[in-house]
Amino acid sequence: GRVLVAEDDAAMRDLVVEILRADRREIVEVGSGEEMLEVLRERSVATWPEDAFDVIVTDHRMPNGNGLATIERIRRAGCSTPI
Repeated sequence: GRVLVAEDDAAMRDLVVEILRADRREIVEVGSGEEMLEVLRERSVATWPEDAFDVIVTDHRMPNGNGLATIERIRRAGCSTPI
């Protein structure tokens, strides 16, 4: 499946990605909530399609785009992808 990983700590992001890649998942990595929103917009056929990613893994505290606030924005836009 396709996974979006948003984590500002590069070492932690590398660890999460390494674990997820072991299951042969397609991984897209970003370092902020702002980048996460950009990727979701770019990969979307509609505004927030269900099939852009199978799951989103995000840090809840990140600079320039708190993960929780970003999740709230994604949900308000209608995205129900598991986070």
